[in-house]
Amino acid sequence: MANKKDDNLINSQKENIEAFDESKFNDSEFVVLNGDFDEKHISKTEKELSEKILTDSTEKVLENRTSKSRIINICFFIVSIFILVGTLIYQRNEFGISDITESMTDLRYRFLIFIAVVFVLVMLFDSLRTHLLLFKATRLHRPFLSYKSTAICRYYDCITPFSFGGQPFQIFYLNSRGVKAGIASSVPLAKYMFSQISFCLISLIMLIIGVTHYNQEVEVVVTFSIISLCLSIIFLFAIIFLSVSKKVAPKITMGLINILHKIKLVKNPKLTFTKVVRLLTEYRRSIIFYLKNFWTTFFTFLLSALIIVLKACIPYLIYCFLVPQATVGFGLVFIKFLLCELATTYIPLPGGSGMAEISFNALFASLFLDATGAIFWALLIYRIATYYIYILQGFIIIVYDIAYGDKKNKKFKETKLIEMQLKANKKYLHR
Repeated sequence: MANKKDDNLINSQKENIEAFDESKFNDSEFVVLNGDFDEKHISKTEKELSEKILTDSTEKVLENRTSKSRIINICFFIVSIFILVGTLIYQRNEFGISDITESMTDLRYRFLIFIAVVFVLVMLFDSLRTHLLLFKATRLHRPFLSYKSTAICRYYDCITPFSFGGQPFQIFYLNSRGVKAGIASSVPLAKYMFSQISFCLISLIMLIIGVTHYNQEVEVVVTFSIISLCLSIIFLFAIIFLSVSKKVAPKITMGLINILHKIKLVKNPKLTFTKVVRLLTEYRRSIIFYLKNFWTTFFTFLLSALIIVLKACIPYLIYCFLVPQATVGFGLVFIKFLLCELATTYIPLPGGSGMAEISFNALFASLFLDATGAIFWALLIYRIATYYIYILQGFIIIVYDIAYGDKKNKKFKETKLIEMQLKANKKYLHR
């Protein structure tokens, strides 16, 4: 009976692919409007596609806001804390704990201030990426919205498995703040693609350059990181291929979904197929739209690269803070950081918990051999500066919106937003 049911589902999907009309997703119906706010110029298909993309994101947001999902997220967060505490206890028993007050002498405390500055710069550049893409599509300057939506995206990435929750929440958040559904979906998707391309390219180059720095002590972590990089590159090319190919992509997508259905990872193959094709279509439209503007693409890639370099500065500043005679250069720390980031890419726990602590300990412990017990503080500061601070930031924004932001947004959409749109539209038409 089960096999017959599966066969019926497969046949149904085949009929769905054969009936799939690519003309409904041609370039003229791309949902980003490029500064045109006049509703009469938006086709019915554009509106339908935009609403479907938004609906998919809204479903994920509402699903995550259920009591069951919140309990799961809280449990994951508690697990991540237990993992960190367990690792710190192990390090204390194995290496001891150094007196951190000694690192406050000789003005070395300034490196903690530099770490805070790096976090601010990372958020600034990340928000600027969102702002650039949002401005390109709407011709409106909304820096505070760009920052809040970016912070919300990072927050949900930190509390959801595989860090996949940020995009739907950012799409939902942008739309709730008066951004059209199609634009709200295109910005996070395009930013993700530019970010992944930058990260994979930089990681590949640096890992090739730093191949002589690998040693047997971290062989397992390095191997795992290289496998993760290969999977990331394959995944990136797969998205691009499936987004561009109009004939082969639906069949491949259906085949993969059928495999996932057979191993009980997909409940409704037909619905999943429709959502995946819709998402791939939106990826293609978003990338094509933004690639048409050289400077938008250039600065987005530049900011993505700078964010990666800035994040690598955090472990280097921790090293300078805890080790009086710092002799290791930034290049080696950069390579170790990339390996650590790659190692946590496909860990199901939020924030790569477990693997993040293990890989950091394996890769960076050798840097703190001259400072007995310093690895304890190094790991604690690193996880706060690269994970827990984003959760705290997102939580503050959520509380702000509940107390004040949502009411302010309602008034803004009814008055000032309309004025901004009209001014931007006149300016765009004048040009």
